Amino acid sequence: MKHRLAICGWVIVALTAAGTLGQNVRMLAGRNDKKDDRPKVVRMTIHPAAEPRPALKYKLLPGFWERRSGNAAVIYNRIWMEKFEQEKYIREHLEEIVSWLDMPLDKLPREKVQQVVGMTNFIYRDFQWASRLDSCDWARPLREENPISILIPEIGEMRQFARLLALRARWQIAQGRFDDAVDTLRVGYALGRNVAKDPLVISSLVGMAICGHMSTQVETMIQQPDCPNLYWALTNLPEPIIDASNSFEAESELFYLMFPELRDVDDAIRNPGYWRDFLHRTSKQISAIDDSVSSNQDANDIAFLGMVMAGYPRAKRALIEQGRPPAEVEAMPMAQVVIVYSVEVFNELRDDVFKWLSLPYWQAEPGVSLASRRIDNREESPEIIPIVRMLLPALHAVKTSEARTSRQIALLRTIEALRLHAATHDGRLPATLDEIDVPVPIDPFTGKPIECRINGDVAVLEDWRRGPGNPTPEDRVIEIRIAK
Repeated sequence: MKHRLAICGWVIVALTAAGTLGQNVRMLAGRNDKKDDRPKVVRMTIHPAAEPRPALKYKLLPGFWERRSGNAAVIYNRIWMEKFEQEKYIREHLEEIVSWLDMPLDKLPREKVQQVVGMTNFIYRDFQWASRLDSCDWARPLREENPISILIPEIGEMRQFARLLALRARWQIAQGRFDDAVDTLRVGYALGRNVAKDPLVISSLVGMAICGHMSTQVETMIQQPDCPNLYWALTNLPEPIIDASNSFEAESELFYLMFPELRDVDDAIRNPGYWRDFLHRTSKQISAIDDSVSSNQDANDIAFLGMVMAGYPRAKRALIEQGRPPAEVEAMPMAQVVIVYSVEVFNELRDDVFKWLSLPYWQAEPGVSLASRRIDNREESPEIIPIVRMLLPALHAVKTSEARTSRQIALLRTIEALRLHAATHDGRLPATLDEIDVPVPIDPFTGKPIECRINGDVAVLEDWRRGPGNPTPEDRVIEIRIAK
């Protein structure tokens, strides 16, 4: 794999030691292609808990009075550059640390976990300070440099540090130190949101993964006896917790950041040699970011020239049908005809996807899915040079990940709503969610209230990875009972 990492997942240094661009984006976005689609059944026992007094005693993001002027990215970069001991330990014990994050609390290896948590104490203070700063500007020179030359290894490392924060919270939960755990989770959620302020799709995905780590620990915490009710703390988180619209906007412009001369391609009057050189540079750029492309640049140039020659008649015909004077098109060099046509096709295919992305998932999904299928269909694609298919990241998967991260929080809110109800109804579940006094969260996948099937003393929630009707092995059926 070529070790470069650039804007929005077009060029990504692996967050692990190996894996292609598509694998990384889909891994972070939760895509899984296994055939076994049976969901896992999770049985959860919860304890009645009324809302705290005051109701907003607990906050999962720093409040107004805590925030200070400053740039959190400066602190995060300092942590990344200076904390080599922690980074080395994480790399050497990553598999073990990850296993602890899902291990039953009473099975955690006490001494080992204490050692790791103790190691995080002084970097935790830095993360805590960064979480309180009111901005996070990663200062990417996206408009000044070719995006494929911009490296962002610190973003991947923030996900590794987030695992330490999640482990710290888990250890505090195991000790019944719920107030301390909330403080740690607040720092973790702020980290996820700050990482996602980087205008890159890959950064949005890492931010979602970080918030997912925190939400997983919230799920563990709310199952513990004496845990305070966090319904209002969860409800006061932003919706969506990670908004990818900033990175989507940057992503939509990336092609022109790589090739700024194409913004005025219609007005360009250049000699045939210029267009041949342009094809060479395009071939070189794509070979630098796509592992499936040959490393032999001469072979790549020949392949591109073959695409141009094969596609020229179609491109010429399309430009004339669009109203260009035939004589004007005939006068253009062959490469220019294909490039002008390719730019127009790129704009059309790109906008067919991006026009949906500002909408909520339940409204955007049908349109994004249809547009993505058109791009992926090699036989019906209008592209001659497959720029969109090679360069556009898995935006459908990213939008799904955005909704899934929000839905994880909506499920937690629903569980806390059940605990609220049980606290005032002799430990009983409601017959339906309509009986609960607080609002039932909206499902980001459907745009409707979360569905919860209640049968006597059992409530059933479905935890989807890719939305209803798309079962994956990571899907869960959560069976909830009230502790007696």
